[in-house]
Amino acid sequence: MSAASGKTVWRSKSQVIAAVAFGGFAVVIGIAELGRPASRSGGPVIAAVFIGLGASMIAVFVRVAVVTSDSGVRIRNPFGTIVLAWGEIAGFRIGRHGLLSAVCIVDLVNGEQPYAFGIQVAHASRGRGEREAIRALSQMADAQKSVRP
Repeated sequence: MSAASGKTVWRSKSQVIAAVAFGGFAVVIGIAELGRPASRSGGPVIAAVFIGLGASMIAVFVRVAVVTSDSGVRIRNPFGTIVLAWGEIAGFRIGRHGLLSAVCIVDLVNGEQPYAFGIQVAHASRGRGEREAIRALSQMADAQKSVRP
């Protein structure tokens, strides 16, 4: 979580570490595959697939985050971005979304519940930093409610 020019970036560090580790592992397999003869296992084609897959995984998962500013919240998920004004947000919580068992859910005033993939609790008994982030985000949303006319 970092702040710069009025913006704060919130994300689960463990998620970023895991994505970089798995993506890096795929890249290493791809590089190792370059040394094998093409007739044995596909050589350069398999290497390109693993390197591309690993690099894509790192690029996609490193960008996921919840970015707050004075005007609202930008949720950067792996395959899309959601921009919300503070007035649209009722609160934040950890909840279930599809296969994700403990992810940040944004409760909107209109009843919708988009998820923020960038903040996840890896295990139900852990995730103190993520829970503190959810608490801080909820306090920010509440503070914006009291400022609105």
